[in-house]
Amino acid sequence: MRCFLLMVAILWATLATAVEPNLLTNGSLEGDFDGDGVADGWFAEVHRQEGGEGTFSLDGQTKVLGKFSQRIDHTSEKGWVRVSQDGIPAQPNARYLFRCWVKANCRFLLIVYAFKADGSYDTFVIAQGQGTGNEWRLFSGTLATPTNARSFKVSLVTDSKGVAWFDGAELVLLERPPYVFVPVAAAAPKIDGDLSDACWQSAEMLTPFLELGTGKVAEPQTVAKIVATPTHLFVAFRCDEPNPQGMRLRTPESGEPAYTDDCVEVYLDPQHTHSGFWQFVVTPKSNKWAQYVEPSQWARVWWLLPRPAPRVVTDGWQCASQIGDKFWTAEIAIPFALLGFKPQAGSVVGINLCRSRKTGHGTRGMGQGEQNSAFAYFVPQTFQRPEKFPHVVLVGTGDQGLGTGSKTASVKPDEVTVDALQMLTPKPQRIIVYGKQQLKMQPTVQIVLPSGATELERTGANQLIQTLQQVSVAATISPQLKAGASSIVLTTIDKLPSLPFDLPLAKLRTFFAQRGDEAYAIFVGTGNEGRGTEKSKLNSPVPRPTTRVPSIVIVGASPRGVFYGVQTLRQLLFFACRQKGLVLLPPCEIWDYPDLKLRGWHFIAPLRHELSFAEKFLEWLVLMKFNTLVIEVDDRFPYERHPDIAHPQSLTKEQWQRFIAKARQLGFEVIPQVQTFGHFGYVLSKPAYRHLSELSEPHPRWGFYAYCPSNPETYRLVFDLFDEVLEVFKPKWFHIGHDEITFVPIGVCDRCRATGKPAWQLLAEDIRRLYDYLKAKGIERVAMWCDQLEHDRTGGYAPFFTHFAADLIPKDIVQFCWHYDARQTFPWLTRLKDKGFDVVACGWYHTQNVWRFSAESFDRRALGYCGTTWYGVTGFSTQVDLMTAVVLGAQNSWSVDNPPVEKALHPTNFAQDLWALVGERNRWREGVSKFAFVDLSRLVNASLTRWGNEGIVPDRCPDLELATSEIWCDGVPFKLVKAGNLPPQVIALSSSETSHETAPDLVAIPTVSSRQAKALYLLMTTTSRPIRTEDIYQRGRTDPRKVATLIVRYADGSEERVELIFRRHLTEWNDRLGCTHARVAWQGKTRQGYLVTLCAFEWRNPKPDLPIVSVALMSASTSVQPVLIAATVGSD
Repeated sequence: MRCFLLMVAILWATLATAVEPNLLTNGSLEGDFDGDGVADGWFAEVHRQEGGEGTFSLDGQTKVLGKFSQRIDHTSEKGWVRVSQDGIPAQPNARYLFRCWVKANCRFLLIVYAFKADGSYDTFVIAQGQGTGNEWRLFSGTLATPTNARSFKVSLVTDSKGVAWFDGAELVLLERPPYVFVPVAAAAPKIDGDLSDACWQSAEMLTPFLELGTGKVAEPQTVAKIVATPTHLFVAFRCDEPNPQGMRLRTPESGEPAYTDDCVEVYLDPQHTHSGFWQFVVTPKSNKWAQYVEPSQWARVWWLLPRPAPRVVTDGWQCASQIGDKFWTAEIAIPFALLGFKPQAGSVVGINLCRSRKTGHGTRGMGQGEQNSAFAYFVPQTFQRPEKFPHVVLVGTGDQGLGTGSKTASVKPDEVTVDALQMLTPKPQRIIVYGKQQLKMQPTVQIVLPSGATELERTGANQLIQTLQQVSVAATISPQLKAGASSIVLTTIDKLPSLPFDLPLAKLRTFFAQRGDEAYAIFVGTGNEGRGTEKSKLNSPVPRPTTRVPSIVIVGASPRGVFYGVQTLRQLLFFACRQKGLVLLPPCEIWDYPDLKLRGWHFIAPLRHELSFAEKFLEWLVLMKFNTLVIEVDDRFPYERHPDIAHPQSLTKEQWQRFIAKARQLGFEVIPQVQTFGHFGYVLSKPAYRHLSELSEPHPRWGFYAYCPSNPETYRLVFDLFDEVLEVFKPKWFHIGHDEITFVPIGVCDRCRATGKPAWQLLAEDIRRLYDYLKAKGIERVAMWCDQLEHDRTGGYAPFFTHFAADLIPKDIVQFCWHYDARQTFPWLTRLKDKGFDVVACGWYHTQNVWRFSAESFDRRALGYCGTTWYGVTGFSTQVDLMTAVVLGAQNSWSVDNPPVEKALHPTNFAQDLWALVGERNRWREGVSKFAFVDLSRLVNASLTRWGNEGIVPDRCPDLELATSEIWCDGVPFKLVKAGNLPPQVIALSSSETSHETAPDLVAIPTVSSRQAKALYLLMTTTSRPIRTEDIYQRGRTDPRKVATLIVRYADGSEERVELIFRRHLTEWNDRLGCTHARVAWQGKTRQGYLVTLCAFEWRNPKPDLPIVSVALMSASTSVQPVLIAATVGSD
């Protein structure tokens, strides 16, 4: 497909501005959360089948914008090595601009793919070249989407040996006028046509200019810049001109207006009303002309139609031009007073920057040889469309920032009360509370760990020390209890030390004998008498016994019980209230044990860049008392016998050993899984092993997928893989995979047909062969996925009918029974148990699926519950469905239906808190106790809930209408714009379906200009997605990704940008679960019973010592409207 290209080298020693709204997520290529060397929001693609090889990294030294650029080291002679981003929503029949900075000494390409509804796509090569001459160059191009366009994929490609850097990638819908941020500073340029002034050097470039009507990138190029002072707006142009002598240049004495010559033009709509405008024209010989055109849509008298009323402006502004070698420049100074406009930080001004050449190839509809272009896309043959003008956002520097006449509210930390016992997850089986008086922990405690403690108990003690440090309590470990000291005793029942108070030992021994080795009991400051005799309701007032020393005792049936008691205590400490720096704990007893013996999670093996996160993930899981890991290894292992199978970023054997050792140190049973028979593409995709494939040609969807079970060479390879994994993992269990095999035909190759055996018999023999080999290696339990043994799953696919294999394989193979749909009952557990198999229930992420399946595994006496996921491990903190599924699985596999799901703790905020506890993120509101409300009343433009015929939520919500004007989210207050019993009024930004005239693309948020601003809190929601389905198998749905950008400017001119991702930082009003990185602040019901969810996002200020002079929220123009409900500034 054809596109139109412009290449720009760096000019004026400055950079191109970030055009907004940019549809790319992390187009600036900043940040690498998972450490894989690829910027967040992008993914790597190495075309090894074509000979491509290379590595990726973020480069903080060679860059154009921000802190980093994306570096690709292409180490082979050919084959693509690229970073890509896909799933970017596209509009049909629309025109887009793509641009990106490139520095390369190898062949590179910039490519945009426009995918259609049928899966086909158009390809737009924006740029390609053999390098950039060791300098940064900006490449730009426009493209038009096909009629049935659905989404984009963008690729930054290298194609030969060398190094390439990419920075500032932008994909912009041209129908949306862009936004440019201009600092209001004190320094002004000298108006002489010389653009060497310091303020021009640091200003941002505005380019490319697009031809009027066609949208093509105009050549020769034009670059504009804008600066501002409190009194003036300044605009500069640099216009390439290959033939300056051919320009139309006349003297002022010609009597014709300046716009009839070669010229540049500035149009201004200072009030951003989209009606009326100012026009300023300058020629290369400094001829000038200006006019003001009054609004034309409003009638002034009853007998005349409204018409534009132009008024020529002769004085009051300045300009100067210079003609150089193959270019000319112009400077323009426009006083704000002339415009009748007083600028403020955050003011939005409509501006159109244009150029008219009277030479060149011409533009249809214009004069012969005339070319007109602008820093905007204009379909009509005119510049005079104020509603299409780009936007300048004036942002303060120094003392030019906005204050806020906002009310303030102070909150002391000890005023925020949380019932820590209610927060515990999984909920303990029995909690007895003694009175309401809280136990004050001392600043220093001793952890008593008797001599001979196991490694698991020592691990628990060290974890406890870390948690105590988080709540400002110092701790040391001692083998003996010191008299008079505040202490935490960790012990098994058989090693209980002498205590200055009694425990109900007989009851403990009976309890442990009945409940198993993972049972434990916790005694928090309960003294000498009256403990554990009766089950009491949580927080019921039971008289509190006296105690001589503040103490906590954890007694376990075994070291494992002690360890799980420590996890409960860590949560209790983390959620406990504080008073004057001291932790307050409720005097209580906790008697606890698991309902299911096996509580696990299956996940894809981490790669090297994910290892650090994966280790935190283990800590996160163990806090919720999981005890089993099923790690799908496949090609993510450094095979030495077959190194060509190994993923290039797989962990080394030493890293694997460290990871496995840590998992076992945390009490996990580690089960490796190697996919066999089906899902074997990680091997068969390599040409060297293709002869082992059951199919000689790739399946249209699955490729080379299943191996031939009749080829002896297959098993020599598989057993080589098994041996190396067994050597490193040294497991008791081994999982052979075996799911979804009959997605492709099996038993159809010449070898298999020659055996005369049906497919189900071939499968049974394959399972038996793998089973025998593993048992001979000392494996205690072999496990597999169950679906090929079920007649109403893949096992019933004709003509293979592999479910018959269930009667021919060993019955001690543990069946991991996976089902992902939301249903009330799962009869497959009973069917498999009736055939003699042990069974583990395996769900994925739907709440009903996880809750009911784990409960049914208990009812049907399964071995336990093991959640599954098919993301990389970082999805546990970035995918809200998965993150919350882990919490739900933990709750209902430990303490089944206690409480029932409708009374269970909402999992989202709790999951975030546990991530904070293990150090994956900051704790909500940590160190913030004072708040200032931001007054949004002059900016609101919509009703949150339905009122009349309008509302973000399409129904009335009495809970919000009758609510007070404040909403609190875990200690953070928000002030609603609300009058009486009316719904809250909100700021609704634009979407791809709403014009920017209807809803603004950007809102400037008034903020407190203060050096003490530690955090900004935004209460937000969005309109609903066009396609609302949570069907796990829904194909072709494109959800929004980046919904908005938060842009914060500081007094020193620096800037921070935060991209707000759908379901990570904000989500639609009817979302059940909320976000991974924003709190569920409020949930209620509409009049028709629909759930309303409002989420609060916390932005931590990385520069609290610098005054914030402007904050803006910019829509990304996706399929949903971002909605700002309230904003609060936090300080300490």
